[in-house]
Amino acid sequence: MGSTKNIPVLLYEGTSGQDELRNYRELKEKLNPVGQKEIESAIKNVEHGLEGENNVQMELLYCYVTPMLILHDVYYEVEGRTAQIDFLVFTKKFCIVIESKYWSKNIELNNNDEFVVVDGNKRSGMYSPITQNKRHMEVIKQLEIERTGEITPSFKEIYKSLIVFSNDEIIINKEAATNEVKNQVIRRDQLVEYIENEYKASENPELSDVQLQEWAKWFLDRRNGEKKDYTLKYNKYRKDEELGFNEQDRQLEKRLKDYRSKKKTEGVFAYEVFLDKQCEIFVKSRPKDTVELLRAYAKGVGEIDFISDESKIRSWLKNIGEAVDKYGDEILAIIGEEGYDI
Repeated sequence: MGSTKNIPVLLYEGTSGQDELRNYRELKEKLNPVGQKEIESAIKNVEHGLEGENNVQMELLYCYVTPMLILHDVYYEVEGRTAQIDFLVFTKKFCIVIESKYWSKNIELNNNDEFVVVDGNKRSGMYSPITQNKRHMEVIKQLEIERTGEITPSFKEIYKSLIVFSNDEIIINKEAATNEVKNQVIRRDQLVEYIENEYKASENPELSDVQLQEWAKWFLDRRNGEKKDYTLKYNKYRKDEELGFNEQDRQLEKRLKDYRSKKKTEGVFAYEVFLDKQCEIFVKSRPKDTVELLRAYAKGVGEIDFISDESKIRSWLKNIGEAVDKYGDEILAIIGEEGYDI
């Protein structure tokens, strides 16, 4: 693993962001104009995210304050929870759990610790990255129990949540925020100073080189290699020729989706009836009975191929069974062209 002198070491660099970007670009040409517009926005977001993470990584690799072992873009599943973590930075006193954010507008934190986007005179809310990283910290807590068998009272001193805004041009106004949140939000050009100050202030005992390496290696080896496929939600925009649909297929798809819309007016969520991908499978396979319909439902859950957590797979299968019990006869009637009255 190499020496842990005051030279940062990048132990692992994941590729989920690059994979996601490549998948989006490959899919774009297979979508209709509406889908292309939707996915172009996603492509820009991923590009900005990758640029931001590269900025943060560069800052970390030029930080010679203390020995550091860095994991970039790691994914974990534990106890039914998941976390895609941008950076785990292991030092001899603590580990920093970094959520990187690339934002083009100025940010303000109010006295409720809410994030507000400031664009001239216009102000709007944004999803709190503090909340997002709290979920990551819960996963880290479960992993720590797995690693050591316990959670010590000093957990928050050992694992530090940090939000790093990676665009140097923005201004972050934290004046009204609580001290706890102020200390968790910085710009990337403040990252080295943050690590230096936290390390000096920490009363945690220093680990040896071997202990530091073992700590980081445990998290390196424990990571899961699977990740949700975010391209699935764009399948509904695929061109007819990509789907292999003819006019009759498209009419059946419309009847099925009209049925789902009718259920929605009765207070049923669309995904409880079927997903768009499941509808596509129904049209292509034309199931004739409950067994075939069950198979079509299962094939239409593309996420299952990316899930290794047994409880999540069982939950999906349970949901499929319930959907077939509730709506299967009516769906089969529509597919069988028995004149089901939508």
